[in-house]
Amino acid sequence: SHQFEETGNWPQWFMFDEFYQFQQHESHGDVIVWPLKALLDYIEASNDFAILNVELPFTEFATSEFTAQNYSLRTHLISELKNIQDNFIPGTALSCYGDGDWDDTLQPANPELRKSMVSGWTVQLTYQVVMKAAKIFAQANDSELAEHMADLAQRIHHDYNQYVIQDEVVAGFILFNENGVAEPLLHPLDVRTG
Repeated sequence: SHQFEETGNWPQWFMFDEFYQFQQHESHGDVIVWPLKALLDYIEASNDFAILNVELPFTEFATSEFTAQNYSLRTHLISELKNIQDNFIPGTALSCYGDGDWDDTLQPANPELRKSMVSGWTVQLTYQVVMKAAKIFAQANDSELAEHMADLAQRIHHDYNQYVIQDEVVAGFILFNENGVAEPLLHPLDVRTG
């Protein structure tokens, strides 16, 4: 219910009970993947596919209030997937770094990097979760979501191998220039950071 109606994303953190309006509106690039992982882990352990029909509100970004209307968890999931894909580096299936990844100390000093940099770690996490989603939705006989997830996983896998792995070594980050050329950072070929 803390998922933003307008974007499908979540705040970096939020509160419960009477403090539910207190939250951080922005979030790191990996935050959007964790609710999907938690849902899939639950379904995998319980075989409770009916949970996708549970209805709950979104949160309005501007007011931090829950929406008056409830939506199925499946609708929330579709909104989340749209956000993930809307935040790919153009022409790829690689998530933008956004406001960071698991390492809070690695916030980009240059705000332009949020839209042109990729975290190899976040892409691995996204691929793992999308692969699991394809399997679980196939078991749920939800062919539309299963096929979409399988296609998305294939695209992520392809682009990870094309851009993030260079000279058989995984880069910590990839920086895309305006021409779409991928420069590895935190990698033996890194000539920028030293």
